[in-house]
Parts: sequence; structure tokens; C-alpha cells
Amino acid sequence: MSLLEFDNTLRPKAVAFAIAGWLLRDSKPLSFERRNGLWLLHFIKANQRITVAWSDEGTQTLTLPDGAEVLTMMGNAIKFAGGKIAVGVEPIFVRQRR
Repeated sequence: MSLLEFDNTLRPKAVAFAIAGWLLRDSKPLSFERRNGLWLLHFIKANQRITVAWSDEGTQTLTLPDGAEVLTMMGNAIKFAGGKIAVGVEPIFVRQRR
């Protein structure tokens, strides 16, 4: 399946791949966890820790570290309150300065 539409514009999945590549470029895998259907892939990049999170068992709650920034697959910032965020089937990126 192509990353381009019939008129050569980018499909949304092409944008999502580009955002993931931008966020994870030059990163190194650190670890992964699976907790009650919540997947967490941890990476290290320069002075950042980046976690990719998603759930394969409904919506899960993720407690975030202080100072975390959360982005959608499309690179848009997600607002959250109370240091927690709901995580569903669409992966999110959690960035934190080390």
C-alpha cells in the first residue's frame, strides 16, 4: 500500500511515519514494558528519554513523569492534567528531559 494518494499527496500514515522518524532519529532503544495491555517502548536520545505508548486492551491510564511533553502520532501536543493521561490503540510519544 502506498504512502501517497492518487494525486501524489501524502496519506496520513506517511505523516505519522515521518513524525516517528523525526522523534526517534538518532535514538537508542533502552527497554520495553508490557503492563496489563499497555505497551511502553523506551528510547534515549541526547538529553531526552522518549517513550512510545499504546494499549491493545482498551483504554489504560499512564502516569507521566514531571515535565513530560506528550505528542500524538501526528506530532500535535496533548494537554493533560494531574500527571496522568489515557492511552488507547493510537500510539503516543512521551518526551522527557533527562
